[in-house]
Amino acid sequence: GLSADTAFTLNNTGNTDLVLDSVRIDQAVFATDLSDGVILSAAGSQSITAAFSPIEREPAAGNVLFYTPAHAAPLDFGTLSGDGWAWPEAEFAAKSLSVVTSVENDAEFDIGLENPGDYPLSYTTEVKASLGPYDWLSAPASGEIPGGTLSLITINVEQTENLDPGTYNGLIIFSTNTGGVDPELIISNTDTVNVFLALLGDDSQLADTTVTVEPGNTDPIVFVDENGDPLGITLDFAYGSGGTVTVQAIDALPPVDESTPWVDPDGNITDPVFPEKYFEITTDIEGDFLTDIGFDYTALPGIEDPTTLRLAKRPGNSGPAEAWTVIALSDTDLDEANGNVVAKNQTSFSQWAMISNASDNSFTDTQGPEIGTISLSPADPATGVDLD
Repeated sequence: GLSADTAFTLNNTGNTDLVLDSVRIDQAVFATDLSDGVILSAAGSQSITAAFSPIEREPAAGNVLFYTPAHAAPLDFGTLSGDGWAWPEAEFAAKSLSVVTSVENDAEFDIGLENPGDYPLSYTTEVKASLGPYDWLSAPASGEIPGGTLSLITINVEQTENLDPGTYNGLIIFSTNTGGVDPELIISNTDTVNVFLALLGDDSQLADTTVTVEPGNTDPIVFVDENGDPLGITLDFAYGSGGTVTVQAIDALPPVDESTPWVDPDGNITDPVFPEKYFEITTDIEGDFLTDIGFDYTALPGIEDPTTLRLAKRPGNSGPAEAWTVIALSDTDLDEANGNVVAKNQTSFSQWAMISNASDNSFTDTQGPEIGTISLSPADPATGVDLD
């Protein structure tokens, strides 16, 4: 790591030479530049530089001791102290991100970037996301994150009026001062964030609703769309400071592929499948909160065994490479009376989806159409009616 220097002066106020056998500091992270056996003449002075080279993220202190034949015991010159700082670090909430919007509806989302170090994290970005002359993704050119803080970096999806419906992939390349050599040095291409854009032809598969939540213990909040139809999600707060919660319901498969990882603390999910519906949940509630989150399964196809349904979450706007965390069975309830699977005692919001083993629930319509009544048009002629 780096070191910091401080200088002090030793004065010989006597009338004879002072022989310094050595100068020692009783803490290994401090060292001086004074050679052993220095002779300091009468009324002379000697400048001494001490270097602090911390190896741990904590305060350190050491006594400066002079050894000289003139004294049997070492002379305590004073104490040096310093605070060891940790290098800046870049910890992304997710490096595989997704966003869903429709043609002529530009959008924005946030990248969560935390600096758990002490020194400020500096970064620059380079965006690679274009179709011909159209750059459909933009990010701040540079920024700085103080030590020990989390920052939300706003990313914009643009030019949707010039793109055809479909899927697009882009990159945001971060260069940072995390090299561990010089905190003033920006090192190129230290981190890459992949962005997956699903651009729909219209917004019929999207529904966004924002609800104001009162402080404290609330009644269950059923989210509905602009037409008053349920979105399929219910929140029941035990406590919190109040604020707003926004739910985006997407009627499509969540961003997954054959390599998307998952973690089930109970080990029951071995062949995961998802319905064509998932949720992005965000909030501006400050401080801690505790809520149950219920998801309606009654409108989903292919539910053969509701008792085996599970819930899973991962960072907001996650893409295919981010792992799903399956909610433990101890924190899951099945409310069959209301057709909900409930994640209990949740303290944050993010991307959520229902999950099951394919052998238990397929989430696909396997019944096929059913024939009810048959009518003829025009109706059968009555008996004896002349068809001419």
